[in-house]
Amino acid sequence: MAFQAVTFPKMRLTHGMVKTVIDPMIITGNGVRELRRRQTRFDRFLWSFPARNLDQTDVDALYKFYVQVNRGLDSFRFQDPEFPEYNSSPLLHRSGTTWYLGIPDDATTGGRHPVFNPVMGSLSFTRNGSPVTPTFSISSDGFPIVTITGSSGTDDIRVTGPVYMTARFESPLSFTIVATSKSALNDSCTPIPTMQLVGDVNLIEVFEV
Repeated sequence: MAFQAVTFPKMRLTHGMVKTVIDPMIITGNGVRELRRRQTRFDRFLWSFPARNLDQTDVDALYKFYVQVNRGLDSFRFQDPEFPEYNSSPLLHRSGTTWYLGIPDDATTGGRHPVFNPVMGSLSFTRNGSPVTPTFSISSDGFPIVTITGSSGTDDIRVTGPVYMTARFESPLSFTIVATSKSALNDSCTPIPTMQLVGDVNLIEVFEV
């Protein structure tokens, strides 16, 4: 529905997380040949967190966040455990004084896999080793870019700081509330409601601001 400038909570137990690169395609045919058309300009990432690996603290934080993002309707920032930050990473030149803001080591898109919703105040940029303050925008053809006044394709532009992808819940989450107790056998007790997650958590990348 919309993008919220909030960040997905960090799961303390990321063992078993699976990251998949998908290339959505529409295929139609007439019996003689197929017409294949990509649904998106970029490959999309899909992150899966097995529910069995999330402890109670994770589940409680996840439920609060799920409600916050309109029960999964809104997109949000997500810090990919595989590529959580730039570390003096070079940017790919676009044209004139503009540079692609993307993941620089993504070979499938020539360094242009997009970062649509960066936290610019958390990023530091340099031009040939000297600090610069760029302006972020979306180009007319839909690419996230930064503009650095006076720069050219021969410059060495680098960035340091956290990388936030834009994601949403791929499908609705289901939670149950189970009454548990910590009393001894046969003793009276007051049930303690405990939130439990039903099914794994799947996040899918989206390209929007």
